[in-house]
Amino acid sequence: MIPLSEPKITSADIRYVTDQLKSNFFGPGKTNEEFSKKLAKITNRKFAITLSSGTVALTIAALAIGLKKNDEIIIPCYGVFSVINAFATIGLDIKLCDINPENGSMDARKLEKLISKKTKAVCFISFLGNIGEDLNRVVSICKKKKILLIHDGAWCLGRKIKKKIGCSQGDISITSFSVPKIVTTGQGGAIMTNSRRIRDRVMGLIDQGDKNWRKKNNINSIGSNLRLSDLNASFGLSQLSRINLSHKIRRKNFKLLNRLLNDRLIKTLDNDYSFQNVILAKEKNKIIKFLRSKKILATNQYNLYSKLNFYKKKYNRLKFPGGELWASRAVYLPFGIAMKKKSIIYTANLTNKILKNLS
Repeated sequence: MIPLSEPKITSADIRYVTDQLKSNFFGPGKTNEEFSKKLAKITNRKFAITLSSGTVALTIAALAIGLKKNDEIIIPCYGVFSVINAFATIGLDIKLCDINPENGSMDARKLEKLISKKTKAVCFISFLGNIGEDLNRVVSICKKKKILLIHDGAWCLGRKIKKKIGCSQGDISITSFSVPKIVTTGQGGAIMTNSRRIRDRVMGLIDQGDKNWRKKNNINSIGSNLRLSDLNASFGLSQLSRINLSHKIRRKNFKLLNRLLNDRLIKTLDNDYSFQNVILAKEKNKIIKFLRSKKILATNQYNLYSKLNFYKKKYNRLKFPGGELWASRAVYLPFGIAMKKKSIIYTANLTNKILKNLS
């Protein structure tokens, strides 16, 4: 069985976690602080705060920059369900922007036309890890329009393109540590910012409303407990120490699979590898069914938000040509860091076979 994404667990990971267990301290503490400091450094930010998931990170990021119920935020029309849910949870008025059909990222040209006097923020997702020119355009648009920018860098942590660094853009950025990501803690996430005020707001929101409540035995606002444990942080800390090697492995695997597939994999605008392996094909469902019958867990990973049952009523009359293309044709092939050369060749051969049979 070739899973969609299998993390690479090393003896160092086991040692880090074992040492944390032996310390008999599991709650957020020194290990979490060290993890956060290294995240800040790797993202070229002044502050990084870890928390329980990437979804929660988006919600808290929106609240921390001052968004409130009924404020308008623009997000891509296609992607993982957690993005739209993160903002709907706190009652934001969500406007959908079409994506670039060539790479799946938010289409900056269409974004500019969508912005109105009501628009308070934009969430740009570095889809497939992309931190290319379209992100630059969105940053420029938001600055010109004086709109807040949340950068969802769940797929681009540790990515470096010339002078650009993943998760360093926007008023606030987030990343995720779910299983498929370059660094995983099982579940978890982080928020990065250069603003001390935003940092303090985040820390209060994820820790009972007041980051100093333990000293004061009192709180000044409402919050929850959404922190990441030291046990999770120890696992993430180990992987963070070898993140450049993990990117090197993924880049090498991407190039091999792409060559074997005759350059069919979707590429990002930053001219580096795409973190997920995606092809666009007319007979998407037949391809996925065939590959799964051969123990290759290809999948239909994402969808148009306007097609989700809960959001249909609001968005079903809107047209998103780019998003509709991806929803109907995107096939996600296995991409895990632990994927072996033999599995890559096997996946490529069977994918080429079904594509040829369907042509």
